[in-house]
Amino acid sequence: MRKHVYSKKGVGTALGAVFFIGIVLLSLTALITISGYQMKYFQTRDKMIEWDIKRMSESIAIVNLIQPSKKPGYTFDLIVNNTGGVLVKIVRIYVYDNKSNELLIFDKQKASGEDGFINGEVMPGEGNHAINVKAQNPLADDSPYRYRIIACTERGRQFSFSYPKPKPLPQEIRIGGYPLVIAASHDNFQYKDTETAAIYFKSAYEKQQSDYNWHPLYRILVNNTTNRKIILMNNCSMLQMAAAGGQIQRRFIVSNSTDIFQRKPTPFSTQIINPYSAQYLYFAGDNPINPDWVSDPKGDPKGEPYVVSFMIWFRYEGESEVRALPLPSLVQIITS
Repeated sequence: MRKHVYSKKGVGTALGAVFFIGIVLLSLTALITISGYQMKYFQTRDKMIEWDIKRMSESIAIVNLIQPSKKPGYTFDLIVNNTGGVLVKIVRIYVYDNKSNELLIFDKQKASGEDGFINGEVMPGEGNHAINVKAQNPLADDSPYRYRIIACTERGRQFSFSYPKPKPLPQEIRIGGYPLVIAASHDNFQYKDTETAAIYFKSAYEKQQSDYNWHPLYRILVNNTTNRKIILMNNCSMLQMAAAGGQIQRRFIVSNSTDIFQRKPTPFSTQIINPYSAQYLYFAGDNPINPDWVSDPKGDPKGEPYVVSFMIWFRYEGESEVRALPLPSLVQIITS
């Protein structure tokens, strides 16, 4: 009887040990599985952050359309500049005819002789890159027609161009016109600061108030509508004015290499806008020579608007006369 009792105790102890080991193994398996999923999540998150950074770093300008194409067998060439810091891959080109409401779609050419395009990869900093397009018919080049050409990138950005270019006005008419205009684009007025937009530029039409210590940096996209190079002066400025009157905040143009994580903005040195092309102008300094950062005007919980205007001082290449040009005003909402 005593031996039988000891035998039962031994079996119970063994079963308990097996059960305990099973629980430990299940716990370890669960931890390893959870760790694996967590690692995959972090890897995917890091890839998406890197993708977003590269996506927002894409910046190409379609500066011209040449037809017939300089490459035999193709219809026209899109001439583009890569002004960003990453390789840009064009994956589709849309051509919209505003007269006939017809939309043409061009993908990367798969075989010689088919409609499509080649040379869609543009290296960082590369200028005058020709994307050769094969189409059934050339684009019309007379006044009733106006084409909107949109180049789509592999990362989902879109960059547009109008063809034909507006004909230059006679000199005596252009003097009283607008040699510089704000680009008609959803991303034509943007900002950066160290707290709310540290990675890439965001729209500045509605934003939280940026404090002096956040180093707010603004930029505006402008088009040179003339056939001459425009040379900007260092006293170009941006004004934020309360719509009801009163508070006014002024900031001067700075270098496009200004880094919001530096103690001060980089002073403006020189900037030239080529004929019929677009560029960003950057504003951040409290003076043109040794600039410091400038706070936003006080934000309003009710979202009261501010009127934003730009005074541009420039001269044409080859001239000594300095001209002043106010750009059309924008409306901005700054919240506290």
